[in-house]
Amino acid sequence: MHKRKIQFVGGTTYTVSLPKDWIVKNNLKEKELLYIYENNDRSLLISPKVNKERMNEKIVVDADKYSNIADILFTIYYMGFEEIEIKSNMLSKKIKKQIRKTLVSMSGTEIVFENEKKIRINVLLDKSKIRIPELLYRVVLILEMSISNILGDIDKQELDINEREIDRLYHLMTKMLSMSLVDTNILHSTKIKNIIKIPYFFLINKKLETIGDELVRFSRYLPDESETQTYRDILIILKEELNRAVSYLLTDKKELFEKINEEEYQSINKLMSKVDEKTRYLFLKDIMRHTIDIQEAIVKLSYYKTTNRKFDHI
Repeated sequence: MHKRKIQFVGGTTYTVSLPKDWIVKNNLKEKELLYIYENNDRSLLISPKVNKERMNEKIVVDADKYSNIADILFTIYYMGFEEIEIKSNMLSKKIKKQIRKTLVSMSGTEIVFENEKKIRINVLLDKSKIRIPELLYRVVLILEMSISNILGDIDKQELDINEREIDRLYHLMTKMLSMSLVDTNILHSTKIKNIIKIPYFFLINKKLETIGDELVRFSRYLPDESETQTYRDILIILKEELNRAVSYLLTDKKELFEKINEEEYQSINKLMSKVDEKTRYLFLKDIMRHTIDIQEAIVKLSYYKTTNRKFDHI
């Protein structure tokens, strides 16, 4: 183990000298380039060459070994590989169709080569410009559009488009959150900054995606016009609460987020009790439960904001 003191040079730069034996062992010379990586524990890794494991450049997948290539593609996408090659003794039309259908939900992917035995996919995504709180708010705006659709002259085609867009954003955020666990640079560029917060963002992301699915299912069981006022009132409240919660993530507020209080919760439950049809009741109940789960996660995230001096550097 070597010990070094931090030096402050020229009033602007901090430097640390490198051990001579390490320089000699790696055959390094003056002005040669070194690569510095930050680990999750805030330690630094200094290397004379690019860390290939961190780059996740390319992976080759044998499609003949898997019954559901879609699940494998999503897993690889979340891991951050930039080139995915799918090979087979013979790629069937079914497999090719499954791959194309999956890529629709994988932001930044493009098939760049294809023949009867191989498909090569490039992930063309600028990870440094993806902000998780902004994407979550985008999902909430889409959910609001879906709710407004249900409350107005329902357009089921628009609801399906909204659901697909939410699914795409869900997979993109899952990718970025997964990569943030192993790459500190991505952790900071996503505006999360603190690895402790990642589980809460995973939860919020999944809950919003589930609400999107529930709204589509709920739209298939709409009552006659004479029975709509109750569920309209409930959906309006939940829409407002979702917006209020996720909007908090875009602010610099340092106070704790206030979730739905007990009085408001009982008021919504009272409205719920007026929904006679069981299927509609269960969908609304689930949407309310997911909304409260999101708010509880944001309460915990807001705690880190109030104690930023202790936690924000992690």
